[in-house]
Amino acid sequence: MNEDCLNQTMRNHVPLSAKIALLINGSLGLIPLFLLLFGLFLSYGLLQSIDIPATIYLTSDTEIGKGRVVNVFETSFSVNEEPIYGYDYIFDSPVGPLEWTSYGQAYFDVGQEVDIEYNKDTPEINRIAGTTSSLGGGSTFFFTIPSLVGLVWLLINIKNGRKKIRVISGGKIGRGELKSKEPTNSSVNDQTVYKLTFSFKAEDGQSYQVSAKTHKTHKLEDEHEEILIYDPMDPNNAYLADNLPWGVPRLVKQMAQ
Repeated sequence: MNEDCLNQTMRNHVPLSAKIALLINGSLGLIPLFLLLFGLFLSYGLLQSIDIPATIYLTSDTEIGKGRVVNVFETSFSVNEEPIYGYDYIFDSPVGPLEWTSYGQAYFDVGQEVDIEYNKDTPEINRIAGTTSSLGGGSTFFFTIPSLVGLVWLLINIKNGRKKIRVISGGKIGRGELKSKEPTNSSVNDQTVYKLTFSFKAEDGQSYQVSAKTHKTHKLEDEHEEILIYDPMDPNNAYLADNLPWGVPRLVKQMAQ
């Protein structure tokens, strides 16, 4: 069996273009790519302004000291149309005077004494109590959501794509007969997404099933038997040719000839 799989792998050459189509999941895979790139573009400048140490070390083990504001300036950021101000201050820390900047909406006057929140083990990490050390505040992280969603979605597509490449590389061709067609609760462009289940017989003589969900059911109903490709080591891992992205269906059908 292992030798047969090796020979099959050698025969089933998967071009680079097909691998890319499988890894990103065709046209649907362009959505997470767009989200990732758009999110990175949106948050690039803001991410540079995040004070990572303060975000980590000022969540616990903190103490309060005293400091005074030496300069106040208005930033280009606002929350609910209220401007965000920057406050340069001097902190009379346990290790000596320290200078830093905090941001917030509440206005402080130059020379005003303020409470300084600092990490008791690392006083160098500090901020004016009730403010933030990151320009834009906590809202900065909101702009990272599109890129995070896109990245997770893309990684899932890549994981599934690698599995498909492995099956196509060393797979066997089969032909499936439609056994059931069930509507799902999903729709695309006001078209109901259906779950179609096909039955096929593998080289071991046993019958297996493969399912696909699509709103373009005509692609899987235009032939009496649909061409599919399956893993000979585990025929439960199977894919219908016409449900694969871009030029991959043609590749699999060429293998069937």
